[in-house]
Amino acid sequence: MLIFHCDLLNPFDDMKPNADWTEPLDAIYSAVGEPNAWNAALDSLCEILHADSALLFTPCPQLLDLPHHYSKRYSLDTAKDYIQNFVSHDVYNAAAVDKNMFRTGVIATGEELIPMQALKSTRFFNEFLVKHNQGHLLTSLPFAPDNTHMLAPVVLSFYKPAHAQPFADEDINTLTKLLPHVQRAWLLHDQAMKYKSLNNSLEGVLNQLSHGVVVLDAAHKMQFANATAKRFLSALYLYDMKLQNTEAISLPKQILQAATHSSSGKLICKKIILGDSEQWFMVVAPIKKLPHWALSQNCDSTVIWLTKNEPGHTNNVCLMTELFKLTHSEAKVLGLLLENKTAKIIADELKIKVSTVRSHLTSLLTKTVSRRQQDLIRLATVFTIIETEN
Repeated sequence: MLIFHCDLLNPFDDMKPNADWTEPLDAIYSAVGEPNAWNAALDSLCEILHADSALLFTPCPQLLDLPHHYSKRYSLDTAKDYIQNFVSHDVYNAAAVDKNMFRTGVIATGEELIPMQALKSTRFFNEFLVKHNQGHLLTSLPFAPDNTHMLAPVVLSFYKPAHAQPFADEDINTLTKLLPHVQRAWLLHDQAMKYKSLNNSLEGVLNQLSHGVVVLDAAHKMQFANATAKRFLSALYLYDMKLQNTEAISLPKQILQAATHSSSGKLICKKIILGDSEQWFMVVAPIKKLPHWALSQNCDSTVIWLTKNEPGHTNNVCLMTELFKLTHSEAKVLGLLLENKTAKIIADELKIKVSTVRSHLTSLLTKTVSRRQQDLIRLATVFTIIETEN
């Protein structure tokens, strides 16, 4: 039995150059973040290992319910037959458990698990392995339950028909050299799929917002824009084109300038006026390391928040209403509070009870995470001085 422990960070260290491995290595790393490409990667590995078919899977009775990948000559009917009729009769699994071989990096042939003579006397061999051209086995565990990366266990197995020659030492040595690359690629693939899932979830949530969200990387290239932001950017682009602005093809100058100032660590607030009536507020903030939109980078980013100015409110009340999701009544109370009016005067002007005003004030403190009215007023001053861009 071969026990192999790979260094995931340096899979190339112990690998001698071999031109025949170019295609499988390309196929393995091309599959990172691309679930459908793993089937082609297995085909390439089958060719170099002289295997008839291959399966990459998490070992459990719910095999088909979990992500699994197989070469083109591996039939899904094989997996269904195994799960329905032979999962409890798998002598390979029983032998691997008995010999404590479910460990990360293990490589073994079927002969090392159970001698061929003993295997041929089993129902598992005669009714399953022979039927599905899996008489010879070369298996490995890229990640077992003991892996330090907290990944689900993954088994990579190769098969040959019973009438073919068993896997040779050359095949075992080749898999020993290639397994670190499979491990590295699968680890990166798992991370990429998690980021994609998170990205999709974030995009879904952000696209439901009534205000715009834009994410720029350190080079001020746009990594993400939600639906509202895209509408704003399109309107700004068309307005610049109308003015025959030669810079209209790039990200709007107002946004780039704000992003540049924000990179110094400051929160930037601007009002952008389109034409004679449409007004937008833009809040630009530096954010440390947002890998969800910049997988190839691990650098500082800039988040831009855009909201349309609604009539009837001052700049700071409008911004705080959007940012903290204030109700229409809370926004009115906040506006009057910022005019230094007492709860009694606010109640009189809004024709509501003083107790209702105090209830709105309590809600304002809770939503803005302010301990006292003075803290709420100080917070509002952050949004008071806003530069205006026409």
